[in-house]
Amino acid sequence: MITKEYKTWKFEELTEEQQEKALERYRYFNVEDSFWYDYDGKTGFTAEELKRMRVNPYDKNTDELIKWKHLYFDLDRSWYIQFTDARFVDDEIARKFLRVPRELWNNVYWTFVSTRENTTRLEYESQDNYKDFTSKQIEILDRAVELFSNKMDEALKGLRDNYEYALSDEAVRESLIANDYDFTAEGKIG
Repeated sequence: MITKEYKTWKFEELTEEQQEKALERYRYFNVEDSFWYDYDGKTGFTAEELKRMRVNPYDKNTDELIKWKHLYFDLDRSWYIQFTDARFVDDEIARKFLRVPRELWNNVYWTFVSTRENTTRLEYESQDNYKDFTSKQIEILDRAVELFSNKMDEALKGLRDNYEYALSDEAVRESLIANDYDFTAEGKIG
C-alpha cells in the first residue's frame, strides 16, 4: 500500500493565481442545483407599487402577485418564464396592482396562459358571455394585461440577475469560503 500526503490550504491562504484557478474550476458551484432560483419575490411588489396601491407592506398577502405550482424558464435562447397552475395570491391586491375598477374586475374572468416557450401571460374575457366590454373597459383591461406582462419581464430579469451574481467571483468566493473547503495547490477541493 502506498500512502501519499497532500498539503492543503484554506481558500484565503491560496496565492492569487491559485484562487483564480479555484474560482474558474468552481464557477458553476452556486448554480448546479435548483436553489439559486428558489427565492421569494419573483412576482413580488416594489415599495413604490405598494405605496401606489395603498397596501401595507407588512400584510401577509402583499409579498407576491401570483402563486404557482411549477416554474419553467430559459435565460439563454428563448428568454421566457412560465408559471403552471398560476393564480392571484389576493384578488384585491391584484385588482389594485392591475388598476382595474372593482365593478369591472367583478365582471372579468382572468386566465393565465403559457404556450410552448412563451412567457406566461394574462388574458381576460367577460363573465357574462352576452355582454361585450366598452372601448374604455377594453383600454383598462389591455393596460392590466400590459402591467402583468411587465411584472413577468421583471421576474425574468430578477432570475437573470440572480444567475449572473451566482456566477460572479464574489459569490463563488463567498461560497467556497463559507463551506470551509481545503484546496490543493492546483486550486482543487482537497
